Amino acid sequence: MVWCGPEKGWLGLDPTNGIAMGGDHIVMAVGRDYLDIAPIDGVFNGYGAQEIFVEVDVEAVAD
Repeated sequence: MVWCGPEKGWLGLDPTNGIAMGGDHIVMAVGRDYLDIAPIDGVFNGYGAQEIFVEVDVEAVAD
């Protein structure tokens, strides 16, 4: 979200795709700074090559 002044207010932006947020966007976190909501944080101690596999399932729910 970006503040665009009192006339426009807060506008949602998707910087990855270069578009305005729409109904198909999902807010994952809210913070004052990127470090408040960094998706990956911490320290890893290990050996050899590492891989990560991530899967996200989204299901609509009734209001």
